[in-house]
Amino acid sequence: MPLLDDDGGCSSRGNGPPGEDLPGEGRFSPASGPSSDVLAPAGNFRYSERSGPVLVFLLLATVAFVLLFSLVWRRRSRRVSLPCPAWLGWMVEMENPFFRNHRSSSIIEALDLNPTMTVLDFGCGPGRLTLPLARALREGGSVVAFDMQQAMLDRVRVRAENEGLSNVAYVRGEAGEGKVDPGRFDRILLVAVLGEIPDREGALGEMRRGLKREGLLCLSEVIADPHFQGREEVRRLASSAGFIERAFFGSPWAYTLLLAPDLSLSDRSEMGSASSERDLAEESLRVDS
Repeated sequence: MPLLDDDGGCSSRGNGPPGEDLPGEGRFSPASGPSSDVLAPAGNFRYSERSGPVLVFLLLATVAFVLLFSLVWRRRSRRVSLPCPAWLGWMVEMENPFFRNHRSSSIIEALDLNPTMTVLDFGCGPGRLTLPLARALREGGSVVAFDMQQAMLDRVRVRAENEGLSNVAYVRGEAGEGKVDPGRFDRILLVAVLGEIPDREGALGEMRRGLKREGLLCLSEVIADPHFQGREEVRRLASSAGFIERAFFGSPWAYTLLLAPDLSLSDRSEMGSASSERDLAEESLRVDS
């Protein structure tokens, strides 16, 4: 049984000779704390000391790989269209918890929809915006899911059918192929897509032609995207393509721009076309006479 030592400590001694502890039992002193031989093995601490630098190295290597991959992807996208691969669609479906302005609910709220509108989700991916749009327009409007990857469109179709959404149409194509119907859409969305298109100004011109006179282009960007486009660059491209800025939401790192067709350009173009037709008619009359 435990006995008190002369110094007030506690020693587990049995019937053995005085001063001899039983095998496997240590000594405990209030002043010195538990004996080291009853603590966790020293090897555990040596493992922690070694694992710290290894974990830091792995973390830095992962960050370096992601940055390098993003840089290569971004540079390559300037020459050919490189969208997010379909097998990474699950990542695109997720709402980013760090950028509230880039969430689907925030983007759709900025669109000021009415239930009968026709909306084009250009570069729809797995449908992060397509499906909420279809829900908002299910009483009389429609959504066109447009993407260059059939696997992405198939993913959207399955999810829409599972929800019973019948107001979604599907178009496979790329910018510049003439598959955006002129003057059809009340809203067009380019959400983290513009940087994936080699001819960005040409694509914006195609979007402008696809809008109705009072339509809006919703262009959203987020810094987490490898193809991120800064606000000033987007403004420059949009102005060259015949857009004027109607509204801005967000921050420099995650924002939505609402762009409207510059109708003054359309009016001047129509006037120029009419004037050319009149000139041709007058010239024809002079020749006939």
